[in-house]
Order: sequence, then structure tokens, then C-alpha cells
Amino acid sequence: MTEPVKITDINFDAEVLKNDRVVLAGFWAEWSGASKKMLDTLQKVADDLPADVKFVMVDIDEAPATVSAYKVLKVPTTIAFKNGLPVFSVVGKATASEIKKKLEPYLLPE
Repeated sequence: MTEPVKITDINFDAEVLKNDRVVLAGFWAEWSGASKKMLDTLQKVADDLPADVKFVMVDIDEAPATVSAYKVLKVPTTIAFKNGLPVFSVVGKATASEIKKKLEPYLLPE
């Protein structure tokens, strides 16, 4: 099981934007049951994907500048980054297969 990296405004740049891997970022909140369930889904996706995908979790209450910069208005929100740029986002719930399908074009060929 891949442990997600906990992201704050302080480490977002180093862990997400300056990372050469695809980064799957789950924006969530402790008070949101739906976002906690989505983190479980993202964990399953991360466990099934190759090592070139990094899973991070962004507590919106701990990273207000990051939330503002990426216009996260609702939790759960999932944003995938590649080469420091967001490549897709999903607002609300999604299945593991939906997330994997959106990630496929950005993964290294096996």
C-alpha cells in the first residue's frame, strides 16, 4: 500500500509541482464524509498503478492558498498533475475505474 503524502501550502510546490511523476491529488476535509470516501477510492487507484504515480492528499483546511490557487470550491475534488501542470480534475465522487481511465494518457508505457 502506497502511503499518501500529506500536503500543506508549505510543501505543495516541492511535492507536487516540482515532481517528475504524475501526481494524483485528493482535496478533502476532515468534516466531509464524501471526501474521506473519495480518498479511499484514490488510495485504491494509487495501489493499482505503477510507481510513476504519486498520491497526495490535500486537507483544504491546512492548505488555503493551494485551494484558492486551484479554485477548489467543493470537496471531494481530485486533480492530477504532470510536469507541474494540472492535466485533469474531477469534482465530486468518481469510481476508481473512471480515475484510472483519465490517468492513462499521462502514464509511462509499460
